[in-house]
Amino acid sequence: MDEKTKYYFTKLPLKLLRAHTLLDHVDRGLLLQIATYHPNPCFLSVDYLTSVVLGCGEKTFYRAVFKLKLLGLIIFEKNGKSGPKRKRPNHYTFIADPSLWRLPKPLSDEIKADYAKLGHGELTYKNEPFSHEFGFKLFFNKIHPKYQIQTKNQTVSKLTSTPVRAEINSTDLPWFERYNEIVNQDLAPDRIIADFYKHKMSIQSLSALGELMGFNERKYLIELKDRYMQVTVNPPTQEAAKLVTFIENLEKEGATRIEIVLAIAAASSKFVPT
Repeated sequence: MDEKTKYYFTKLPLKLLRAHTLLDHVDRGLLLQIATYHPNPCFLSVDYLTSVVLGCGEKTFYRAVFKLKLLGLIIFEKNGKSGPKRKRPNHYTFIADPSLWRLPKPLSDEIKADYAKLGHGELTYKNEPFSHEFGFKLFFNKIHPKYQIQTKNQTVSKLTSTPVRAEINSTDLPWFERYNEIVNQDLAPDRIIADFYKHKMSIQSLSALGELMGFNERKYLIELKDRYMQVTVNPPTQEAAKLVTFIENLEKEGATRIEIVLAIAAASSKFVPT
C-alpha cells in the first residue's frame, strides 16, 4: 500500500468485527471510528463521540476505550489540557499491526489462519493471547473495577466453544472429570480457593509446560485459575469475602500453600455456610 492510499483504506479482520460477545456495538462502533483516522489519531471530543457517533453514556464509552486498549487494538492518550473533560479531544490511534494485538486465543488463532490464507505468511503475536474470552473479562474487571463487564456467570465452554476430545486416556481421565465438575456445578468459594492452592504450582507453570500437560489437565487448571480470580475479585457473598481476607492475611504471614489448604479446611465451616 503506497503512502497516499493508506489514508483511505484500513484493513480490519471480519472475524474481529463478528466477535459479538467480545466486542459489543459500542466497542465495534468506536473501533471503526478510530480506524477511519488511521494512520493518524482520532481526536474527536468525548462529548461528540458519545452524543453524535455512538449514542452512549460516558461510562460505557470509557469501558469501550479501555477494552480496546487492553486488547491491543488502540493506543489511548489523554489530553492533559484544562477544561471540561467531555470537551477534551483525547487521542485514539488504531494499531493496524495484528502482531501487536492481544485477543482471546480462539479468536487470535482464527485470525492467524485467515492471515495465512491471504498469503501474508505466518502471523506471530508479540504478546501472549488471553486464554479465552472469559479470562479477558475477568482480568479487565480486576484492573478496571469502575468499568465492570457483566459476565453473567457464563462458563468458559460457552464463551469459547472449546471441544472436548473424544479420546481420553487413563492419565487424563481424572482431569476430564474435574473439568466437567467445575464447569457444570456451582462449587463453593472455599472449594475453589482450596483447589487453587492445591494446584498452584502447576497453574504457575502453565505457560512453561505448554503442551506437556494433558489436554483436560490444562483446560481444568485454566478454568480453576479463572474461577479463583472471579471469587477473589468479586466475592459472591459476605462469607466468601471474609474467607478471601483470611487467606490474604495467611499469605502475608508467609504461610505455605499446603498450610493455606489446611487452614481453609479448618476455617470453612466458620466462614462459608454449609
